[in-house]
Amino acid sequence: MKNRFVKQVIAIITTFGLVISGMGLVTLAQEVKGNKDETIYFDLSANGRLTKAIVVNAFDLDGMSKGQALVDYGRYTEVINLSTLDQTVVDEDQVSVNIGESGMEVPERLYYQGTLKDPVNPWVVDVHYFLDGNEVTPESLSGASGALELRIDVKPNPISIKSFADRYTLQAVVVLDTQVANSIEVQGGTIVTVGSNKQIAMTVLPKQEQSCTIKANIHDFKMAGISITGTELSLGIDIDTKSITDGVTQMVDGSNELVKGTRALLDGMKESASAVQSLDSGMKKIATGGSELSIGNDQISAGLDQLKSASEAITGGIDGLGKQFASVGEESAAIDSLATQLSQSDDQSVQALAKAYLGQKMLIEGSQGALGELLSGSQTLTAGLAQLDSAHTEYTQGFNSYLEGINNFSAALSRFDSSFSEVPGSISGLLEGQKALNDGLIEARNQLTEMLDQLPIPNDDDAAAINSYVDDRNTPNSVQFIMKTPSIDYEIVKDIQPVKEEKKGFWDRVKALF
Repeated sequence: MKNRFVKQVIAIITTFGLVISGMGLVTLAQEVKGNKDETIYFDLSANGRLTKAIVVNAFDLDGMSKGQALVDYGRYTEVINLSTLDQTVVDEDQVSVNIGESGMEVPERLYYQGTLKDPVNPWVVDVHYFLDGNEVTPESLSGASGALELRIDVKPNPISIKSFADRYTLQAVVVLDTQVANSIEVQGGTIVTVGSNKQIAMTVLPKQEQSCTIKANIHDFKMAGISITGTELSLGIDIDTKSITDGVTQMVDGSNELVKGTRALLDGMKESASAVQSLDSGMKKIATGGSELSIGNDQISAGLDQLKSASEAITGGIDGLGKQFASVGEESAAIDSLATQLSQSDDQSVQALAKAYLGQKMLIEGSQGALGELLSGSQTLTAGLAQLDSAHTEYTQGFNSYLEGINNFSAALSRFDSSFSEVPGSISGLLEGQKALNDGLIEARNQLTEMLDQLPIPNDDDAAAINSYVDDRNTPNSVQFIMKTPSIDYEIVKDIQPVKEEKKGFWDRVKALF
């Protein structure tokens, strides 16, 4: 009976010591409104399956006095008061402790543990062992030698109704003794040296999946159990995710408007390029027509020169003819007198001839006056042609300057058209770049939204972020998880040589009696 009581006390003290040693981890959790701390211990199989869950509840009894009842909630198969001898009463899913009932002083903190009914691990833990490329059972690795490969896969448990995997960070630790494992390689984890051991750590962030592969050459293999701790991740910063996503959305909207504006600019530039091409074509036609007009103008100039020469010749001829008529008039005075006399002759023939001469004389005298008028008109025409030629010469000079300007403008417009025709293509490239930028912004917004959703950043929906793993009616300050797989043990048994019993003498046998 005495030995049984001693064993119970030792068990209580040992458990209490384990709890106290784990309290350092509790202080890492974020403190929120609550009245207790929960530490959940998961016993895992070597492959990571949950086999048993024990919860250690730590209550702060500051301000409580004897006679008061401490009430907690949870579905347990067994509960043990680890701090006092006060009776722990279980009524279905309610646990109560009457403080000071045993006569003991009220402690600062009260601890009790409970074994949970139907526990569910918020994470799925898979551990696989391979030796020389073949998957083996963990038990078969005890004392084994060869090429070891250890794979650990952790992901959120889809059947868990609790949201711990969305807010908690896990750290899995594997310790390998370099006396039985060497040439250690790690993928998906970090490795540090602690004395003669290599400590491999794998971190699993909230809402994430993580895998770790460890390879080593082993002999006489043994390994401590894999330990996994889970604590709530606190970034220590206040991030307004809505402002971030709204800002990125505004950037996307602005990019959309920029694409629309550039597309409208492209359409306008295409129309402008078409107009410039039409203008260039028209100016080329004008330049061609100007060249043809220049040819016609040269022909007009040549015609004017010919007219001026002909007019001068006609004027000279008329002037000469007038002079001849004047000379004839002066020399025919005697003939004119004779003809006058003969016009009175009785001879009809002579009379007719004389009258004919006198008629011709009168015609000549009349023509002489007409020739004077004609000469005056011809001289006026010649002077007018000279003025026209002079004016045409000035016109030709102006037209040639105009034609030169048209040709220069047409050449410049052609060069501008050649350069301007490339502008729509450049704007098209700009538009494609803006579309790519817009697509990139949309993709970045989606990725940023997904990333922010995965971060454990408190929001309005996390007002009760610290909820009890055991029962939602509990209000813990912190909840943490401690998981462990069984160790792989191996002990080299040395051959023990039997001790030869020496023969005892008489006095030796006498001494042995005492």
